[in-house]
Amino acid sequence: MKYNIKKQNLLISPVVFLITLAALLFTRGIVQNTVFAESEEISSSIASYYPAIGSSEPVVINVDAAESLGEMPEVFRAGIMGNWWQSFSSIKSEVEDLEQKPFWRLHLAISGAPGASSEIKPESFDSDFKEWLNKSVDVNIKRYQDAGYQVVISLTGMPKWLALYPYDELMPNVPAEWAIKWRYSPPKDYVEYTELIKLLVSTQKEDGLGVDYIVWDEPEWMFYGTEEQYLELYEHTAKAIKEVDENIKVGALGVSNWARKKDANCPAEATGFSEDGKCPKYDYSMIQGVINYVGQNKDAGNDIPLDFIDWHFPQSSTIEEQVKQTREWLEEAGLDKDMPLTVGEWVYSPVDDIEATEKGSSNVIHLLE
Repeated sequence: MKYNIKKQNLLISPVVFLITLAALLFTRGIVQNTVFAESEEISSSIASYYPAIGSSEPVVINVDAAESLGEMPEVFRAGIMGNWWQSFSSIKSEVEDLEQKPFWRLHLAISGAPGASSEIKPESFDSDFKEWLNKSVDVNIKRYQDAGYQVVISLTGMPKWLALYPYDELMPNVPAEWAIKWRYSPPKDYVEYTELIKLLVSTQKEDGLGVDYIVWDEPEWMFYGTEEQYLELYEHTAKAIKEVDENIKVGALGVSNWARKKDANCPAEATGFSEDGKCPKYDYSMIQGVINYVGQNKDAGNDIPLDFIDWHFPQSSTIEEQVKQTREWLEEAGLDKDMPLTVGEWVYSPVDDIEATEKGSSNVIHLLE
């Protein structure tokens, strides 16, 4: 991508160049992006930029001020990846001067609600859950919404009393103290689970939120179940959301990489596989799996809502083919091949300072042409 700057030769160090250009594109701390990916927007190779990283030699950059290629592509719209508890004031100062307000993609874990860790559902759970949303979650989200942000919620987590696998052990392939199996289990009762989702969505509507939802986050390793169980979960969740408001957009599935298969954290008792929690290796991306599932059900007369598809961490050398292949899968399945495709996370987590370094900047610059 070329920009309107007076034509001249510039001699700058690669590190200064990367940090400076990244700062122009992003305010510090805002490095996660949700985009509507179009294949013509990104075409450069990451390898072509990396040889200069860490070099002490000057870099010559030729800029043609007479040539304009139009507006900055949507891929460079600033965004924030966060959690429901992140205060508006902690981020507001970083982005309040942006002309185009960013996306805010947040993780909302039902497993963090009051009473979610109980073995048996507390009698007051529904009222406590609604109050938790009112006073702790939605009031914060609304501050972003009222400031002009587009909010997309990754809806994850399961109460222990509703979990099919109510185990306190850590998931074997997630090295984190919070990755307890019951938190990421499918439900044991879809009637009760559906009512819980409808309570959540209706409460957020009553609280004045106008948000969209992604069902789960990186389910290929952060879902303690099989791919088939995730697809069943997606179907029930999407239908429950649309039952509350058919205008709400619902998407799948936030895999950590476009090509990721369901290859970690499958319960052995559910699948018959080894006790180390490994899942079978499918010969296709989970994205293709959810497209096929929705398409096949549509052919059978069972309409499952799917408004957009989301994945994480694109690379410039492959994203054109990823977009093209995804649209081909959609068309083959009889679905809308032009539905939005979103990249919900890229570069690094915005809660860290690494984005202000040359390493973080280099992960931005490789997407430029």
